[in-house]
Amino acid sequence: MAPGARLLSDIVDVAAADRKTLDSLFSAPRPLSPGVDMVLEGLAGAAFVDDSTAPNAALLTLAGYAYFGGDASSNGAGSLIGLLGERRWLIVGDQRWLTRVKSQIAGTAPLHRMMFSRDDLDIKSLRQQVRGVSDGTEIVATDLDITRRMITEVEDDLIGIFPTPEAFAVSGFGYVAIRDGMVICGATSAMRSVNAIEIQITTAESAQRQGLATAVSAALIVHCLERGIEPHWSTTNEPSRGLAEKLGYVMHGSHETLFRAS
Repeated sequence: MAPGARLLSDIVDVAAADRKTLDSLFSAPRPLSPGVDMVLEGLAGAAFVDDSTAPNAALLTLAGYAYFGGDASSNGAGSLIGLLGERRWLIVGDQRWLTRVKSQIAGTAPLHRMMFSRDDLDIKSLRQQVRGVSDGTEIVATDLDITRRMITEVEDDLIGIFPTPEAFAVSGFGYVAIRDGMVICGATSAMRSVNAIEIQITTAESAQRQGLATAVSAALIVHCLERGIEPHWSTTNEPSRGLAEKLGYVMHGSHETLFRAS
């Protein structure tokens, strides 16, 4: 479908170069916001609106994520929701959007995602945490070779929304722990906009509870802070919340999202 094409009588696919005009529809704080930025910056994903000249509502899609913005009561809102089809999605929007999505689509379940402020991060403390691993463990930055290894030796969720290791190596970055020649833990940019990332951490089962997630996460955050990149952290689980707070993040609320299985 060519960008700018009209999909339905009231829905338009917005070209990548024109998506920044939708900023005002997505101004509210929301979880997984680097994904919103990626789409609006034209780096990835797709954007759809209810009107090409004066949009009131919009849908951004990025891999398995769907972000709704603007007026959930607009005439085109229902058609935007209909674009989700039968696929598996994590759905993000304000409460009005989520209520409307639940009324229109069966099989959704709520997920409460905790959000964190990075204002109290201490780069000196983070550098010390990078060094807090046992002898024989290296913390190294990702390259293409390490990216290929980490998705087989740990888990493929470490490349986040990127479709291939090659795509991640071009646009993403991260740090891994290596011991005895094996990648055993990683912290990576699951999403990356121009000025922010969403952090993903995964540890091999045999290497858990050894401080590795702390070390690789600290290395990734230091990398971001030194370069003026926002290291965005949000989560749905308590272990990740504990790690965030250990690193210096402060929880500042939670947002309901919806998970829709295929």
